Amino acid sequence: MSLLNVIKKKFYFYGLYKPSQKYSQCLGVYDNFGQIKKNGQDRFDSYCSDACLKSFTSEAIAAQITFRDFPNLFFLQSALKNITNVLDFGGACGHHYFAYRKHLDLSNIQWHVVEMNEIVSKGNEISANENSIFFHTDVNHVNQFDLFFCSGAIHYVEDYDRILKYAKKARYILFSRLPLGKKTIVTTQNIGITKRNIIPLYIFNRNDFVNMFLDEFDLVGEVQVPWDGLFIPYHDEETVRSSSVLFFKKKI
Repeated sequence: MSLLNVIKKKFYFYGLYKPSQKYSQCLGVYDNFGQIKKNGQDRFDSYCSDACLKSFTSEAIAAQITFRDFPNLFFLQSALKNITNVLDFGGACGHHYFAYRKHLDLSNIQWHVVEMNEIVSKGNEISANENSIFFHTDVNHVNQFDLFFCSGAIHYVEDYDRILKYAKKARYILFSRLPLGKKTIVTTQNIGITKRNIIPLYIFNRNDFVNMFLDEFDLVGEVQVPWDGLFIPYHDEETVRSSSVLFFKKKI
């Protein structure tokens, strides 16, 4: 690899060089999270920074709906008449709840968000006057839920098997912003422009991921969302050019 390409590779990762692909920034291909941790590369503090948390208000969150949300709205609408409780894993400060209730009737839904401690605290602050949204620091704190919803989160969890096993308690399971590829790998993503914003994540083999549910669930919907992929420089085979939406319904 030429020196110029090495420089471009590093500058791209730290947000200083932008190729034409409009995907999230990633770097490297690894077998597991341990390889990244061994090098001291994993840092996940920018998302919970004071500046970031201060930007979270119910009004700002409610406005954050994009083309990526349309499949979620479609599948949620189809399940609403059969559910009363949603477990939103990685749902930030209630972003989905506040945004989606402008488009869906969630008046009879109890919405449970599972997140990190700092985000749970902020979520409780934002929702102090709300009666239907609740925040938890672990999935085990949510005992009853009809629909498990996870958008752009499960691939950041090292022990994702534990979460997916718990998700199977639901009648419906909805994944979105899910990176699926030809094989399961680990890469790193820079969610800011400094080394302290580097986090490891999985790209899952599509068939292996889906097959984890097919003994108990039917896959009733699958959508590819373009321009929402993960670009890994010099790893074209592993680059994901669209994110996936998967909607499962428990077999009768």
